[in-house]
Amino acid sequence: MLNDPRALFFGHADVSTADDAEQQQLEWKAMLDERGMKGKRILVCSGADDRVVPFAHSRPFVDWLGHASRTWYGEGSMYVESKVYSGVGHALGLEMVQDALRFVVDSLVVKVEVGTKGEVRL
Repeated sequence: MLNDPRALFFGHADVSTADDAEQQQLEWKAMLDERGMKGKRILVCSGADDRVVPFAHSRPFVDWLGHASRTWYGEGSMYVESKVYSGVGHALGLEMVQDALRFVVDSLVVKVEVGTKGEVRL
């Protein structure tokens, strides 16, 4: 349970899917910030036929995290992308590899800032 992202926020309770009370969102924002999630990009690749970690078990948390990134945690600049691959079980399929490579390349695009002395910072 220590390494389960879902359990860090919800313990053994069901994942909340509705817009949550403002106080709860403030607590979750603090938890996301404490865990260094600001500005993070997350790619979730799931096999539709995975029997080891069925996506049905991951979906509530993945949906919650994506919703948070688009709404009440928008200022955190966290990006969540999730894709389910039909015909794939608990394995890394070719399409997953292609999407992972695209995601990494997209994530490496950096904003270049030019300082007052003309130095470039990445």
